Amino acid sequence: MKVLLSWLQEFFQQPLVAEEIAKRLTFAGLEVELITKLAAGWSDVYAAKLLEVNKHPNADRLSLCQVQWQNQILEVVCGASNMKAGDVVALAIVGAKLPGGMEIKKSKIRGAESFGMLCSEKELGLADTSAGIMILPPPTPLGEPLSDILKMQEAILEINVTPNRGDCLSMRGIAREVAALLDQPLQRVGGAFPLKNQIANPTNVSIQAPNQGLRYATRLIKNLAIKSSPLWVQQRLQRAGLRPINQVVDATNYVMLELGHPLHAFDLSTIEGGEIKVRIAKSGESLLALDDKTYALTTEDLVIADTKKVLALAGVMGGAFSSVKEGTKDLLLESACFLPESIRKTSRRLNLASESSYRFERWVDPNTVVEALDRLTELIVQWSEGSALEVSAVVDRYPQKIESPRVSLRNARVEKVLGTQLNVKKFLPQLQHLGLDFSEQPEGYTVSIPTFRSDLTREIDLIEEVVRLAGYDTVPAHFPKIALNQLPQVELNHAKMAREYLMQKGFAEAVNFSFISEAELKTWGGQGVRLANPISDSWSYLRTSILPGLIQNMRWNLARGQKDIKLFEIGNIFYQQSKVPGERNALGMVACGNRGQLHFSQAPVEVDFYFLKGVLQGLLSDTLQQDFSIKSSNINMLHPKRQVSVEVDGQKIGFLGEIHPSLVQKEELPTKTILCEIYLDEIKLKHKGKVVFQALSPFPSVWRDLNLILDEKVQHAEVEKVIETAQNPWIRKLELFDIYRGKPLTEGQKALTYSIEYGTQDRTLTDEEVNEAHHRLIEKLQVTLKASLRT
Repeated sequence: MKVLLSWLQEFFQQPLVAEEIAKRLTFAGLEVELITKLAAGWSDVYAAKLLEVNKHPNADRLSLCQVQWQNQILEVVCGASNMKAGDVVALAIVGAKLPGGMEIKKSKIRGAESFGMLCSEKELGLADTSAGIMILPPPTPLGEPLSDILKMQEAILEINVTPNRGDCLSMRGIAREVAALLDQPLQRVGGAFPLKNQIANPTNVSIQAPNQGLRYATRLIKNLAIKSSPLWVQQRLQRAGLRPINQVVDATNYVMLELGHPLHAFDLSTIEGGEIKVRIAKSGESLLALDDKTYALTTEDLVIADTKKVLALAGVMGGAFSSVKEGTKDLLLESACFLPESIRKTSRRLNLASESSYRFERWVDPNTVVEALDRLTELIVQWSEGSALEVSAVVDRYPQKIESPRVSLRNARVEKVLGTQLNVKKFLPQLQHLGLDFSEQPEGYTVSIPTFRSDLTREIDLIEEVVRLAGYDTVPAHFPKIALNQLPQVELNHAKMAREYLMQKGFAEAVNFSFISEAELKTWGGQGVRLANPISDSWSYLRTSILPGLIQNMRWNLARGQKDIKLFEIGNIFYQQSKVPGERNALGMVACGNRGQLHFSQAPVEVDFYFLKGVLQGLLSDTLQQDFSIKSSNINMLHPKRQVSVEVDGQKIGFLGEIHPSLVQKEELPTKTILCEIYLDEIKLKHKGKVVFQALSPFPSVWRDLNLILDEKVQHAEVEKVIETAQNPWIRKLELFDIYRGKPLTEGQKALTYSIEYGTQDRTLTDEEVNEAHHRLIEKLQVTLKASLRT
């Protein structure tokens, strides 16, 4: 939203400073992204009147002009041919300085003296090209500096208006904010206009879609002569980003920028049957719009129509056939309010956006419909001076009046939300500048919300308004009060816990689309769900695994020089069922390269099957508190000797392994690419008892090594389980640090060497106590797993 400071100034008596306004608006939530300051770039250029235009006596292509400037008549030689006697022109007098360093001097041109220069838009830096000298509209005051007439000393504020603040998409909307922030009264711009030659308005207006057309009002203006709007109006519109057309269209745009209410003008002669209908489009109807494109309409579009045809897309764009043209003499002015959802749907479907749709989509106040129509009429009457205009009364259709909602604002609630005492009464005058009306109650206030503030619906919204005006920086910061109470049992979120754990382990999270190609489906398997209307052939199926997307991410990073990659993604995967597709929440992990950045003195360690197995073990056992086991598996896409299935409570929840050698070349991946996928939906999260804080023991630990000879089929997990079930409270830590196969062990045997830490919280254990506990543990292992000690 571009806000012209000179335009904004019209709402205030006290002068405004661009930088101060920008600072206050930004702190109040309306970020000012840029301040642009304009300057004339010239001096001593005035509005003057051409009295005579004669041929130069010594040059066929030159004219000798007599120009009235203030109380003087000057002779000026001019090479342009687009002017005539009576025109108001831009005159640079002797001593004037123009853009580019040009200085006007008294000169003699082909024997005739010239006491100035008639300027074009290009010479003044107002346009890139020009066909002749600049002709100013007749109402332009003579003798005035052109820089004052065009208001060239200007500051433009570019404000980022958030989608919920449609009320700020106008000069008056921003002025309300400034008035509240500065606590200054807001002046009324414009006023009542006399209705001379008032005529009847026989137009029959009906709203046939009351749920979408909230209000619709019209007015007739007859005997109009289409002309250009005043030059200062054209300048304002251009600086706001709009193109001047004629005084009628410019007036609709001007009021839209000033009051935030879009308007439209129809050529009355194009309306058949004397009737205007706000209705739903019929199937097969179309409209040639003002952008010279024809749009096919559907029964979801709201239109403005007469008895035979569509005249405009409601709230989006008018039709070319009914637009105001050079020969238009009679107008039907429209001011309306439409349901935002209806306008948004049509604009998105047709890919047709306009200044009007931008505002209607964000809510336009239905209670300013007639006010905006009156302001439009006022400006057209002013800018059509000399026309014998006939103006009608307003025809207004408002099926269901929208009243101002009332919301409570409690002092105690304000204090609780902000964490500090804030005197709301102190800010009532400023809040009233925003249009809020207060009535005092025992516990606070009842607030009447103006209908242009659609974003204020709850008490918390009003609290935000209070703190916006007070200044967020005025709310003191306090440390929250924390009580050391026993936490209640809460529902665990396995996706969140897994995400936090993996990021701590150096994994980066990827987010991919949930689609795969037919080729990827064949590679990774599963009963795929084909899309009825895929974006492309590469995304024709819903994914049956998280891994294809992660493999693409890995390949993309490898192609850009990244060698050490650890990625994960959490999302839904899909599978075909008998009637409707099923889905489950899954976690995928991929890794290749080195485990992490090491010190230069350390040799790099490449990721392998056991690295990702350790990550998975920490995730399932320590983080998600699951008793899991791994078993051999036979998955085609994984290495036949380096893969396992993962089970929890006897149910398969996923797999882990190294990518199959046949896929390494096909997918352009490193030889050691490790993959894992588990189904989070299959995991039932639970607490293993109460979480109890335990201080670090001040007493030293005692370590014992345990070297077991076991059958090859006995897994490490089984040894862990036996030691856990021994229920020895002194065992703090178990660590496997060596596996041995070979002589003197027989075939089918292996040796596992463990280090066990013993300790307690209240004393140092004696050797005798540790030896006795260690001996009992060995006996249990010998009985349960038929283990023997390796000597």
